Amino acid sequence: MKIIRLTLAVLFLAVSSAVATYAQAPAAAPGQVPASKVAVVNSDVFYDAKDGIARLSKAIETVQKEFDPKRTELRNLEADITRKAEEYQRLGASLGQPGSTATEADLRSRKAVIDQLQKDYKRKGEDAQAELPRRIAEVQRPIIDDILKALDAYAKAHGITLTLDSAKMPDAIMTLMPSVDITSDFVKDYNSRNPATASVARP
Repeated sequence: MKIIRLTLAVLFLAVSSAVATYAQAPAAAPGQVPASKVAVVNSDVFYDAKDGIARLSKAIETVQKEFDPKRTELRNLEADITRKAEEYQRLGASLGQPGSTATEADLRSRKAVIDQLQKDYKRKGEDAQAELPRRIAEVQRPIIDDILKALDAYAKAHGITLTLDSAKMPDAIMTLMPSVDITSDFVKDYNSRNPATASVARP
């Protein structure tokens, strides 16, 4: 029996979102090519606990704490199943031995209890596995929307006409000059304007 272990990578797949921002360039006269400035951002970095968007990390941390009681419940339930299974095995081994009080009816009763506990454990575990990423997606959604708005404003302020997300199209980018990657600067700018102090709404 396995206690739920969901990695951040799995959790983030539930809320993966392309980050593509287009700043409207002035209309070019006929026959002219409009001036353009392309930048690249790696949205995967936004989720990095150290170098990413602080509000995202805080949201995930908060939700993880919300699920601590469920993790504790599952650990306790698993320990209870293990203890009862060991008692069942000892009782079964003593069946028919001199001085033993074990009976077939007692064994069947204990087995039924263990089977029900195992079903409860499986159901609670599956529910938590489904609920955790859903809850993380729920609390991240407004933050991601805000990041996209901020990225759009950042692009306009820096004269960027097209921002590509390298995390969503790694095979399409053949070369990339460091000066084109705005990820670090944008993250710093966003974090300075949006400290990770906002509380997460409870379900």
